[in-house]
Amino acid sequence: MCRWSPPTSCASSRRVAGELQVLTAGYARSCLEAIDRHLASGAGSVHGFLPAVRLRLVEVEEIERFGGEAIFLNVNRPEDLARAEAWLARGGG
Repeated sequence: MCRWSPPTSCASSRRVAGELQVLTAGYARSCLEAIDRHLASGAGSVHGFLPAVRLRLVEVEEIERFGGEAIFLNVNRPEDLARAEAWLARGGG
């Protein structure tokens, strides 16, 4: 999806609507220590370990061929599902 640069990046993520998409990010093994420390701390936010790693943001142009920002649809409620189904019915892009 994007160029991965292990020497300079530990994690690659995309910001959509102001939020980092950490569950759809790519992580190098070098992130494990920071993630383990964060989980052991009991902190609730998945985003909490990011300040401890080198982060590379994926630009929108890099995901455009996969459907752009729409691929990060949040489908938690019935109305979210309806929106996702309508997007797919239109060809997913």
